[in-house]
Order: sequence, then C-alpha cells, then structure tokens
Amino acid sequence: YAQEDLCKTLCSQLLSKDEYIQNESAKCLKFLSKQCSSVECTQFMLKHLFYILNGGEGKLATSNQKCTVLNAIGFLTTSNSLQQLTNHDLLIQVVQLFADYLKTETHEPTYIHGLHQLNIWFERLCIRMNSITSNPDTIKKLNDLFKQLISSSQSPLTKSNIYQTMSTLYSSSQTLTSQIGQVFGEICSQSIEKCQTQQQTVATTSILPIIEAMSASYLLSIYFLNDSSKTITIGKNNSFGCNEFLQLFINDTPKKPSLQVLFTNEKFLYSLNENSLITYSRLFEKLIQLLANSNLKFDLKLLQNGFIFALFNPNYQIRVNAQSILKRLFKWCPINLLAEP
Repeated sequence: YAQEDLCKTLCSQLLSKDEYIQNESAKCLKFLSKQCSSVECTQFMLKHLFYILNGGEGKLATSNQKCTVLNAIGFLTTSNSLQQLTNHDLLIQVVQLFADYLKTETHEPTYIHGLHQLNIWFERLCIRMNSITSNPDTIKKLNDLFKQLISSSQSPLTKSNIYQTMSTLYSSSQTLTSQIGQVFGEICSQSIEKCQTQQQTVATTSILPIIEAMSASYLLSIYFLNDSSKTITIGKNNSFGCNEFLQLFINDTPKKPSLQVLFTNEKFLYSLNENSLITYSRLFEKLIQLLANSNLKFDLKLLQNGFIFALFNPNYQIRVNAQSILKRLFKWCPINLLAEP
C-alpha cells in the first residue's frame, strides 16, 4: 500500500504546469518501479497512469503533459515484477489500455509516441512471449485490437508506426508470426500496392506512403521467413507467396516502380527517423535471408547502399543496430549475396 500511495502522489505531479516537475516525477516513478517486486502493484500503477492519461484527474491541457504520462507508462517496464510473468493477463491488459487510449487520441505525434511506449512494453515482455501467446483467446484479442487500430487510422505515418509496433510483438512468438499472413496479409499488401501505384515519381510525391509500404514489407518478411511455402489470400481468387513478395523488389516499370527503387531514394532515406531506419535495416536482413532460401537472383546493390547509409549514420542506435545485423550476416551469408557484382 505504501508504494501505491507514493505512486498516486508522484502521478499527481505529472500534471504540473512546470515541465521540470513533470519530468522529475516521471523519473521518480521509474525508480519506484525498479523497486517493485509485485505484479499487482505494477498493474495498479499502470491502471492509475492510464486513468490520469484519460482525464481521470482533470483534462490534460497539452500534448507535452500526455507525453510525460506516456513516458512514465513506458518506465514501468523496468519493474522486477515482470520477470514473474507467466500468463497472458498483463499482456492483454497493456494492449487493451493502450488501444482504448489511442482510439481517442487525435494528435498524431502524441498517438505515435503512445505506440513507441507500447513497443517498449512488447520488447520487455517478448522474452516470455511464446508461453504467454499459446492461448487462442489471447491471440484472437491481439489480432482484433490491432485490426481496429489499423482500420481506424487514415494516416500513412500512423499506419507505418502501427506496423513497426506489431513487428516487435508478432516476431517474438512463432504462434503469432503465423497469424500475420492470415489476419494482416491483405492489409499489408494493400499498403504496398497503393504505394507502388501512386509513387510514379518519388521526387514530386509524399514519402509517407513509402514509409508505410516499407513497414508493411518488413511485417510480411517476418511471416515469409517463418515459412516461405505459405501464401496470403488477397480477395476471393488471388494468392500471394514468398516469390511474389520478392518480385516486388525486382520488377520495375514506369507506372509501377520496384520497392527496391522506392526504398533507396535519397529523399526517402533522409526523411526516416530512428525507428524507421532501424526497420529498414532489419528489412534488408530479412530479404537477404529470404533470397538465400529461394531460387531467385537479383542485384541488391541499391538496398545495400541504403544499409550503408544506416551503418555510418551519426545516430548511435541506428548505427549499432546496423552493425549487429552486419555481424550476423557475416556469420552465415553467402558472399555472392553481399559482394558487389
């Protein structure tokens, strides 16, 4: 009870008009969370923070206040109690709380910041995800919640962030990975198709649909790498397999540019933020793995150039992620897939 009372006191300071007090209160909650060894206490803090975020103690006047509360929610992942997690209850609670909040959030940057905090929770919980997501009811709830988020979003930037958040969760469990094609395959394919048909010239059109298509491609690459023999049903009669997916990066026409051309345009690469450029690097790795297991041959030089852009990026997280990928590739990858032709 002492921790819960302290949590309420600190949470009330998140609504302060003074940004310094807001940030310090969030940091204090992080330290409190680290000392917490009770799952029940962590759940209480989580519910209380969302209660505040949804206006339970008064409407949050600025997006900065909302982002501070969201940061505090992300800080709860440092709790030692999460190591005791053996069932799906907390995962479902976390996703449901975020989904209910995101349905009402109309400010796109704040919405995306919320997705980033949800992603932090997935990264923290993914080490136990196989045991958590073995329950069919859990899988259905997760699928339904993400379908609702995607269907309610009209912005390409928001959709791309939803795809990126999903990739963290759905790649952590083989059971969830197998759901991507069946549940989200057609939605991802539509994002890619829309991008290719609209982007006849990258220089004069928005790069946001390309970011959406890249994130959708990464989600599909996770699915096909899990089982390249599977196909995705599009509409009533069309199917879409691993080879067809890889062909999207090869076939290039004036009316429908290849994904390799779209994803390596200089304007596009320079527009990517940290999360998107990390996704780009991970997509590159997945394509290398898919190519190594297929009979298709094509030049990856353009995508390599984009990967090199990430490899020498001034941002530390982007650079370290790309370096880790390169080390993994050097351990197994055939030299003909990496060497310049």
